[in-house]
Amino acid sequence: MTSAEISQRYQRLLTRSFARHLDLFLTTCYYRAPADGLLAITSEAYEAFQPTREAWTVYLRSQQAKSFDALFVNTYTVGDLHHAIEAWETRSAAEMGKYRTIHRQQCLPQAEFQGLFTAGERACSYCRITEAEFAQLIADGQVQTRRLRTRGTTFEADCREPWLGYAPSHVTLCCYWCNNAKTDEFTPDEFQPVANALARVWRQRLDGIPSTRG
Repeated sequence: MTSAEISQRYQRLLTRSFARHLDLFLTTCYYRAPADGLLAITSEAYEAFQPTREAWTVYLRSQQAKSFDALFVNTYTVGDLHHAIEAWETRSAAEMGKYRTIHRQQCLPQAEFQGLFTAGERACSYCRITEAEFAQLIADGQVQTRRLRTRGTTFEADCREPWLGYAPSHVTLCCYWCNNAKTDEFTPDEFQPVANALARVWRQRLDGIPSTRG
């Protein structure tokens, strides 16, 4: 990838990382003091916020609720939470740039992100197949996904634990197939047996390519 392409990927990462991190922050604040309706939230509070597993569990509860009528905390519903967040975002629209700047300062630095894509031979952190080996599979017609036009030819950035987000030293590179299968569902340790199974299939396909045979 060119430097421009890496930079574009980084900007997209910042955008989605900020959206999720802010939502996690606001959900956590509301859970702790629903009666306040997020009226007391400040950029200083956002800067001091540190995600935890507990906060992530609370966030998932709101995201997984089957309806806005589901109780979220005390007598307040998921719908109450969403209305409070929408109201806060309207009130804080003029200051949103400040929140984005804070997140950018706490997120994975662009230099670290770029280093992931420029440091030697790249292998998927989970299945360990290299980018060069995927290129061989693609050239030999051994890759079946219809998404190849947009995903699969280069590696993707994955945050190892979803509740930590794209924090410094917490982002790794993996292939599209591992990234797509792991999602936010599995920890790296939980996912490793799946990655090992994927690796066996890739190795079998690689062994079938004449140019890769010993």
